[in-house]
Amino acid sequence: MMEHGGVSVVVFAVMMTMVILMLFSVWYVNFTQSSTKKAELEHIQTVAEDFRRLQSLILSMRENGLGTAEFRMSPAPVVGVPSPNRASMFWVENESDSSPGLVCLEMGNVIYSKYTYIYESGAVLIQQGSSATMKFEPRAFSLENSGLVYREVRLKDPVPKLAGTGRTTLILFVENVSEKTEAENIYIRSSYPSAWERYLSRVVENLKPIYENIRLEKWERGWRIWLGGDNVYTHRIVELSVRTVC
Repeated sequence: MMEHGGVSVVVFAVMMTMVILMLFSVWYVNFTQSSTKKAELEHIQTVAEDFRRLQSLILSMRENGLGTAEFRMSPAPVVGVPSPNRASMFWVENESDSSPGLVCLEMGNVIYSKYTYIYESGAVLIQQGSSATMKFEPRAFSLENSGLVYREVRLKDPVPKLAGTGRTTLILFVENVSEKTEAENIYIRSSYPSAWERYLSRVVENLKPIYENIRLEKWERGWRIWLGGDNVYTHRIVELSVRTVC
């Protein structure tokens, strides 16, 4: 009788151990997913701020100016959670001397969709899949003593794709700032024209009291703002050379 009772106690203990292990397994899976999701969300927000700082830095730079911008390539590690393979990709594109060029960081997320943050001629865009939207608007247009000024940023040096974690640093140098007076049409070059439409439409609306016939038109390489008549503006071009330090 006592032997039967002892066996029952052992069986009960084994069953309780299995239940505890099963509950712990379920908890740990949920903990891992929740912690990974939180870390990725924080990384998305961190990269957004990295690109905002890049935007502000370039806006403040003058001819022969030198600056650095740092980008976090991966989420901060979570204690007790194995780090998945989620290296990000960083690169700089430049199709030609007349194109604005792009600074890109594609995030290697596990839970969230893959986001790509993009700096293009003063604006910060965010791409998900095939669509892109403007995250932070540029300060591309201003009214100065000379009249309307369109400021365009051009990145001169491409940087091959770099895959990794940790941080990477972009070194920027203003090689040249030039100005010239142009008439009638303002051409806004963009690899993601749909992301610029809302911003440019608002610019055009704000300028209508000055340029009565102004209008925004699609162009094969982006957008064109037609000022109408013999109206002129100042085209300010900021040319930047870039290098990376990993």
